[in-house]
Amino acid sequence: MWRPIYEWKPMHWFFKIMHMIPISASDKPKQFMASMEEAKKALKEGHIVCIFAEGAISRTAQTLGFHRGMEFIAKDMDIPIVPVNLDRVWGSIFSFHSGKFIWKIPKKIPYPVTVSFGKSMPAASKVHEVRQAVLELGSHAFGHRISQMLPLHRNFLRISKQKWFIKGMADSGGVELSYGKIAAASVMLAKKFMKHFPDDERIGVLFPSCTHGALVNIALNMAGKIPVNINFTMTPEIINKIRQKAKINKIITSRKVLEGLKWPHDERMVYLEDIAKPSKGYGLMLWILLFITPSTIIESVFIPKSKSNLDDIATLVFTSGSTGIPKGVMLTHKNIQSNVQGLLEVFQTDSDDCILGILPFFHSFGYTATIWLPLLGGFSVAYHKSPLEPLIVQKMIKKHKCTMALTTPTFLQMWMKKFNKEDINSLHFVITGAEKMRKEIAKEFLEKFDIPVLEGYGCTELSPVACVSVFNIKHHHEFQLGHKEGKVGRPLPGVSVKIIDPETRQLLPAKESGLLMVKGPNVMKGYWDDKEKTDEVIKDGWYATGDIASIDEDGFIQITDRLSRFSKIGGEMVSHIMVEEKIYEAADEPEARFLVLSVPDEKKGEALAVLCHNYKGITEKICEKLGQSDIPNLWVPAKQMFFKIDEWPTLGTGKVDMAKAKEIAGNFVSQVRG
Repeated sequence: MWRPIYEWKPMHWFFKIMHMIPISASDKPKQFMASMEEAKKALKEGHIVCIFAEGAISRTAQTLGFHRGMEFIAKDMDIPIVPVNLDRVWGSIFSFHSGKFIWKIPKKIPYPVTVSFGKSMPAASKVHEVRQAVLELGSHAFGHRISQMLPLHRNFLRISKQKWFIKGMADSGGVELSYGKIAAASVMLAKKFMKHFPDDERIGVLFPSCTHGALVNIALNMAGKIPVNINFTMTPEIINKIRQKAKINKIITSRKVLEGLKWPHDERMVYLEDIAKPSKGYGLMLWILLFITPSTIIESVFIPKSKSNLDDIATLVFTSGSTGIPKGVMLTHKNIQSNVQGLLEVFQTDSDDCILGILPFFHSFGYTATIWLPLLGGFSVAYHKSPLEPLIVQKMIKKHKCTMALTTPTFLQMWMKKFNKEDINSLHFVITGAEKMRKEIAKEFLEKFDIPVLEGYGCTELSPVACVSVFNIKHHHEFQLGHKEGKVGRPLPGVSVKIIDPETRQLLPAKESGLLMVKGPNVMKGYWDDKEKTDEVIKDGWYATGDIASIDEDGFIQITDRLSRFSKIGGEMVSHIMVEEKIYEAADEPEARFLVLSVPDEKKGEALAVLCHNYKGITEKICEKLGQSDIPNLWVPAKQMFFKIDEWPTLGTGKVDMAKAKEIAGNFVSQVRG
């Protein structure tokens, strides 16, 4: 027990009777050793010693790093170590939820808590191994917690009853809807969809980030359908392949959207304005009727096909295709719900919050975090159709007092040039993902706007968030890290991660780089119509991300590379990301961007090519500095393999379009080699 509590006079007598062993980070060496020896003595006498290995109650809602005192106590002893996980404690009076401990009104009486005990481990177990076992227990317990919840749209219906008159969503087109209006519009659309698409299981959705697109997604779930948001930045050929693979016969869109995209009419297109034409009287009557009708009756009478299960598919998301043909990722209600609940825990949102929705719905982060996160969290979202219009984005932040924004480093760098501090001062933080955040960009954004940039990590297959950075917390005597420079944070509640050797599949110790594996209720159901590919990436519930990472002793994850971003040159494995980092250092131009790619080479098998964007300097000087750096000469790209490009190859999600980049590099290399 923490020594100051142990010595608290009103309870000291009780703690002594309970054989508490006091300890504190401020203990002198003699005091610390005395506590350790007392614990060892108790074990020798056959007692059970309970250790809170984090050393403090979490203020961040994430599992902290484990201290090594456990290893010292168990050293040279023939005792089992039993990992124990406590789930649902966050939010109880025994947590620092809302910044208070004990002195708050319980959310429920009795308050549910899950205590999980794992298989005993040998006394010689290292602290990172025990922490891993505790996190795995937490992942299982979190899944149990989520399994007692409702599917997304049914959960939303119940929340809307509590927030009926509160603003839920708005967009740059001037639409503003309360929770009540969102519920009424969704139910009305669901009834229309059941009538117009009686036999279709999957329906395409072609809308940018806007209220209409969000309503269509909600309504399709209410109608018992699976929405498939179409990536309108892809080529018509790839979109047709996706249609055929997913057996999509109808796509809901609007004429205005098609005009903006400059797409021709297609017989499979169904226009929202043609099927959603309610009279004002009908809309008002439905709004009143839903307000006074219990949710269970609404589901039975108005939307009878809405009673899906948590394990049913909520949406089918096709990957960005940054490295090849897009794969259809099946995300269930349980997958999305677990991600939403984890994000709500770590960001501790309230009804005054507003999230900026600029990521497209075909991007899994845009779908989860800007449709379901605000609606299930009881706060609002403000949509704009494109992140490429920074002045309108800034206007939306100011008008709707957005407190958080989700974006990618590419878009953030663009915004930084156009934003002014006064118009975005409502933002508490910005979260970035999808690609590596350069520390120079985060530092410049913080200095310019006094708004921290927090980095997260995930992928479509993980619904999509696996880990995220949060604020550092200073609370009285206690300081807890929520983020570290160059790291993507700790795992979300319910998510377990581990680092393994890519070849031996053995668990690696802290700080050692290897293949990042993720387990939890957020892991996808699988790839659509592709069991072989699913079995390749998911084994025993663990998803192989394809990313190379390390976990430090505090539990923070650093993505160091990607398996697909290595070249074998002269028999040596060369990391593209590491070479890129050295090029950025050598160039010393914040506006410049570089991308290292692999191209075929007759002599060495592979060679490195570098695409340069916005670089004003001379590439020969970069090569000179690289030659003087600590990377091997074999890793230094040839002078003639640096190619300046006018436009950065970017997908609609904000990620680098690797397929296009490789095509560009290939054309340049062909010209150089004649």
